[in-house]
Amino acid sequence: MTVPATPTPTPTVPATAAPPRDRDRDRDRDRDLMPLLHFTTDDLRHNRTGRLSAAQQNRLHGQQKRALLLGAAGFWGLALLATGFLFGGQTTGALSLTLAGIFFTVLNALAMGMVARQWLRLAADLRGDSVECISGRLERIVRPGRGFQHYLLRVGGEDFAVTKEVFLAFQHEAPYHLYRTRHVRLFLSAEPHAAD
Repeated sequence: MTVPATPTPTPTVPATAAPPRDRDRDRDRDRDLMPLLHFTTDDLRHNRTGRLSAAQQNRLHGQQKRALLLGAAGFWGLALLATGFLFGGQTTGALSLTLAGIFFTVLNALAMGMVARQWLRLAADLRGDSVECISGRLERIVRPGRGFQHYLLRVGGEDFAVTKEVFLAFQHEAPYHLYRTRHVRLFLSAEPHAAD
C-alpha cells in the first residue's frame, strides 16, 4: 500500500514590519525645541490656529517696555553728550567739538527713529494677534563671518537667524512648521510635520 507523501510545510517567514512613522521621535524633537525657543504646548496650540498665546503676548509687551526704556536711556545719554560737545564748541570756538555735537545729535535722531519703528511693529503684532506659519523642508545653513559664524534655518525661502544650539536641534531636510509674528518676525515656535 502506497502512503502518500506528506507535503513538507513551507516555513512562514514573518513579514518585516516597515519602520513606523517615528512619532515618538517627532515628539522628542518638539520637547527639545521648547526650552531652546522658549515656548510651551499651549503656545504651540495657539500658534497652530494663527494666534498668539497669553504668554507670548506678555513677551511682546515686555519687549515694548524694554524698547521704551532703552530708547529713553539712549536719548538722554546722546542728548547730554551732544549738548556737551556743542557747548564746548561754542565756548572754545573749536570746530571739531561743534561737529561732534552735530554728529551725536543726528545719531540720536536716527536711534530714536529705530526705537519708534520697533515699538510700532510690536504694537502691530499685538493689535493684530496674528501668527504666520512657514512650512516646508528645512535647510541648515552656516555662513562664515569675521571671527564667528551665522547660523540660519531656511524654510520656504525664508531665513531664520538662530543660535548654534537652536540650529543643531533641527534636522536638515526634514519638514517643519515654523511660526513667527508678522511684523517683528519674532521666531515663536516650531514643530516637525509629516512630509507631503
